[in-house]
Parts: sequence; C-alpha cells; structure tokens
Amino acid sequence: MRKLSTLQKILIRVRGYALVDHEQRDGWREPHPIYAFRCPKHGIVESYTHGHKQRLDCPLCVKELTKGEVETH
Repeated sequence: MRKLSTLQKILIRVRGYALVDHEQRDGWREPHPIYAFRCPKHGIVESYTHGHKQRLDCPLCVKELTKGEVETH
C-alpha cells in the first residue's frame, strides 16, 4: 500500500475513493487507473475498476471468497 496524500485521504472520506496511480500489467493493452478505497472489513485497499459498471472490489475479500469456494468444492 502506498502512502496517501492528505488530499487523497480527504477524497476517500468524501467520495469513497481516490486515484493513486496508473498501472500497466501483463496482458493489459494500456495502463489502468488504480484507486484507493475503504473496505469495511480490510480498511484502505487499492485496486482497479472491474466490469462495465466500473466497480471497485476489495482484492482481499475476493481472495477470501475464491479461497472459500475452492475449499468447499
């Protein structure tokens, strides 16, 4: 997790998210914006938007859900 500026912390409190960077990953055609936002369970986390509705999913919650599904099957 990166160190957030005061403005980014304020934006998370007001809007619920703040842009922190643009990141290029393997398989991506272009860099995607990376946002910091508050997860009710894990606190401040970072991720990129998902799906056509551009939702922000906590990567730790997704990992827990995926792990739980694998263990139950």
